[in-house]
Amino acid sequence: MKQFFTVLRFELLSMIRAKSYVVSTVIISLIIVIGLNVPNIIHAFNGDDSKQEDGIGDVFSDEKATYAVYDEKGIMNAKDLKAYFPNTKLLQAKDTSDMKKLVENEKADAGFEITSLTSYDYYVKNTSMYDSNTQLFDQVMTQNYRLSQFREMNIDGNKVNQILSTQITHEEKILGKDGVKNYAYTYVLIMVIYMMIIMHGQQISMNVASEKSNRSIEILVTSVDSNALIFGKVIAGALAGICQVAFLLAVGGITYSMTAASWGNALDMLFHIPPQVLLSFAAFGIVGYFFYIFIYGALGALVSRTEDIGSAATPITIVFVIVFFVTFIGMNDMGGSMVKIASFIPFSSFMTMFVRISMGTVTLIEILVSFIILLASTILVGFGAAKIYRKGTLMYGNTIKFKNALKFLKHKD
Repeated sequence: MKQFFTVLRFELLSMIRAKSYVVSTVIISLIIVIGLNVPNIIHAFNGDDSKQEDGIGDVFSDEKATYAVYDEKGIMNAKDLKAYFPNTKLLQAKDTSDMKKLVENEKADAGFEITSLTSYDYYVKNTSMYDSNTQLFDQVMTQNYRLSQFREMNIDGNKVNQILSTQITHEEKILGKDGVKNYAYTYVLIMVIYMMIIMHGQQISMNVASEKSNRSIEILVTSVDSNALIFGKVIAGALAGICQVAFLLAVGGITYSMTAASWGNALDMLFHIPPQVLLSFAAFGIVGYFFYIFIYGALGALVSRTEDIGSAATPITIVFVIVFFVTFIGMNDMGGSMVKIASFIPFSSFMTMFVRISMGTVTLIEILVSFIILLASTILVGFGAAKIYRKGTLMYGNTIKFKNALKFLKHKD
């Protein structure tokens, strides 16, 4: 046990003191802080020029827009037209030619020639992919046509409009999990564990292969118990990754608590995660993290050069990527048999069972069975990795094939 803690302490301190670890942590922290302060940065540059009502700007109103209007037959009342465009400058053209000149000389952004109650001509100097003027004017013409028809029929148009604009309201009663609301933070947490395993798994494989290539592993394996070595290295790498992610999540949480108002609390769904979801993520995520990290550690012992890590780790990386896509698909089909089966397979349960807990309905028995299977599998993989590590690190030359590595598990030390 003493050897284990010695290896753990040495490897952990080496990892967290590494320049790459510190620099990457600082850079990602800065990106998080800057990203969450984007509204404040925009406000600092724009000042108070942009006025908003209830936190939402007027999509259709552009204070800088100027429209030219020619209504020869007086189809639309000028006051009514102005009411439809309260923040827009309207120029009354004398005739069609006058309106064209205003648009051509860019004194008006666009021009509208009203030809009848249900038609108009639209003039613009240069078309744009984002031109929504005609959509807005269509609404104006439609509203004006309806009111004119109502007046002819002696119908109170305002009352009709009030009836037509009445909004139907509803209140959603969720009896289970709010899958839509939980989707955002579930996806983020899945991506976090995905990146942790990919990055730190490769790093541990590189460390083991590097020690093997410079022959220092021969001294370590013969003087230190292989279980203490592999468990110390893997747990140290896992702790380094967990500490880094925990620090980054804390930075994000603290920063958002200070900038939530500037976001209009729009990101609450990402940061206000229920405690039970965080607990299930910690339990399944950490154990699943160890499961894959042990495998990556064993793979590092099967190669003699760090350059061969990529090819040696390809099969397990492919499996891991498939698991990620199965989980992602399961997030959109929580009742599917695929995600239910995957939630009991050790290679995928740490993701899929967490998704089921976060977004779906799952019994306590299912959670316990899945966790026990995952935990037992991780322990077996850990001791198996230690055996492969001891045998593989003393063999040099070509990369040891996986089927040969499995034979190591049958031999007694």
